[in-house]
Parts: sequence; C-alpha cells; structure tokens
Amino acid sequence: MLGVFVLLVVSVNSVSVLDRAEFRVDPSPTIPLEGSWQSIPLKDWWTAERYEQGNHGWYRIHFELNELPTERLGILIRRVNMNAEVHLNGELVLSGGRFEEPVARNWNHPLYTTPVQSLFRVGTNTLHVRHASYAVSGSLPEIYIGPASVLSTEAETLALMQSGIADFCFL
Repeated sequence: MLGVFVLLVVSVNSVSVLDRAEFRVDPSPTIPLEGSWQSIPLKDWWTAERYEQGNHGWYRIHFELNELPTERLGILIRRVNMNAEVHLNGELVLSGGRFEEPVARNWNHPLYTTPVQSLFRVGTNTLHVRHASYAVSGSLPEIYIGPASVLSTEAETLALMQSGIADFCFL
C-alpha cells in the first residue's frame, strides 16, 4: 500500500522548512521500497507505542524544485535524537555515524551537509532520513534546505550553542 505523497515546494533562493513527512518503523539499513508509510508532522516525537514496534525508522519527504539551484544548497537538521543519516534522491549525503550498538549519539548536535548539485533535479526530489533512537527520547525536527551561505552559518551557530559552550565550560 502506498503512503500519502507529501509534496513541498522549495525555493532555491531562500531557506525552506520541510515540516511534513511520511514515516515507518523499519530496522533496515537500506531505503525501504515497499510497505506502508504514515503521514506525520515534523517535529516528530517518538511515542511509547512506536517503541513497542522498534527503535529504528525511516522518514520520507518529497519536495519540488521549479529550477536547479545556481548556488550550492545545504540541508540542516537542527537536532536529532539519537542518530540519523540522510539520502537525497537515493544517494547517501549525510551520516551521523554508527547505527549499531553503541549507536552514535548526536542528540545535541546539528547535522548539516551540502550535497553535490548534480543530485538535485527539477521536479520532485526525495529525502529519506534513517533514524535510530532510544526509548522515550526519539525525535526529528523540521528539516531546512536552502543556500549553503545561509545554512552553514546557522549550523556553526547551533554547534556552538548546543555543544561548544558546554565543552568549553566543562572540559
């Protein structure tokens, strides 16, 4: 059964917020091609009921580009709990690290990447986000796509605020 097709139009000249996704609990390390997806809003907090099904899942987000970007685009996840990786149109573009125990702990770090421009296409593009979490702590916020010149500064600021200051004070 096919899930609901969520489509967001992304402007290549400004930062766009992807705040709708489709989700499925699935421990597979590869992008699921079949099965049902549930339409959900982002920010997504994992429920106790979801943990009864498993602690690994996939998000699927479709977005539309009316034109190819002339400036490099970035993809920013402000914070994820616990780990994530991002695929753009089937290609891995960002990995937060290990999904096997011990799972990489990215709970307080922004995840940011600037995929090569050739991965974007005019028309429908798809992000798949693989997610691993621990009980009662999983979450995935909105995802931002926009000019790298803007999002790289945001990612650096978030890294400083979310972990750099604590590192300075307590290490």
